[in-house]
Amino acid sequence: MKKTVVSIAALLSCCLAFSQEANDAGLSGDLLIVPRLEYSPCVYTGDGYFESDFGDSGLSTLFEGDLGDHVSFSVANLWLNKEPGLLYKESFSPIPTLYTWVNWAYVDIHYNNFFTVLGKQAIKIATFEEDEYDFNSYSALSSFVWNYFPLYQWGGCIGWRSDDQESEAGLQINSGFSGRWPFQKGITASAYYLTPIGEKTNARVSLTYFHNEDILDIAENNKYFMLAGGLQREFGDATVTVDAYFYNKYSTFNTSIIGSLKYDFEQFDVTARACFNNYGMAEITNTSFKVGGVLQYYPIRNCEDLRLHLAASYYPVPTMPEVSAVNFSAGVTYFLNLKLF
Repeated sequence: MKKTVVSIAALLSCCLAFSQEANDAGLSGDLLIVPRLEYSPCVYTGDGYFESDFGDSGLSTLFEGDLGDHVSFSVANLWLNKEPGLLYKESFSPIPTLYTWVNWAYVDIHYNNFFTVLGKQAIKIATFEEDEYDFNSYSALSSFVWNYFPLYQWGGCIGWRSDDQESEAGLQINSGFSGRWPFQKGITASAYYLTPIGEKTNARVSLTYFHNEDILDIAENNKYFMLAGGLQREFGDATVTVDAYFYNKYSTFNTSIIGSLKYDFEQFDVTARACFNNYGMAEITNTSFKVGGVLQYYPIRNCEDLRLHLAASYYPVPTMPEVSAVNFSAGVTYFLNLKLF
């Protein structure tokens, strides 16, 4: 027993020494572990059909840090969700599923106000919705783009950041959505700009070009542009956000517009959201909307490591006008922060 205690003490001493040397060298690494458990029933009015699943449940990690003064890194993984088999089906393919076990893994090389980002990263579609971490999002209240576009792709980005890190502009080239390997078939290119307007308002805009080999093999559908943007304004404890996506695909002008109002209280926050979607294929156009809200409660005072939530949404089923869906979810999320070095 004494030898075991001595060995553990020696190991801890080595870890502390390494941590101190890492800090002296400008190295740092933080690991966030996020288990999320959720139950999500859905009732279809009109026919009385009922179904349920585990919603946005999952086990995620976020590993971030610095490798000196001019290099930082970020690795986000989704190790488990309600369909774990799909996560590991084809790890490096651009479109095996919407998500794989590697959401992103990139390095950010920066000097003065300029930067280069290399690796797997989110396509720079400049909306506030796209800024949300997956473990903080609610798919039943998200836009068509968020739910059905594979937004994490391999590629690179170059750009500029202001001294206060509040403004950013860049150009990004990523893999397209087709093929078994990155850049095998098609590319995605984005130009974007993010900036504050005054002290309480933020704005962003992007133009993204998609070039993919479409599954329908219709040439005019393989190339299209998406204009996206967002505006966010704070009013004391309340935050109002509006995001919009406009793109032309399948000979149809597609639109998604999302508006939300969030109000923060001492130990909980409430968000109301409405989303309008217009999307289609060839001559068939679907117009839909959804409304709902989320209550997030933090039972530990002055701490947000533990979060409980209740969410609800209502939306007509686009292909069945006489049927509407009412979706509920209840869950718990825990955020475990570890300082590794």
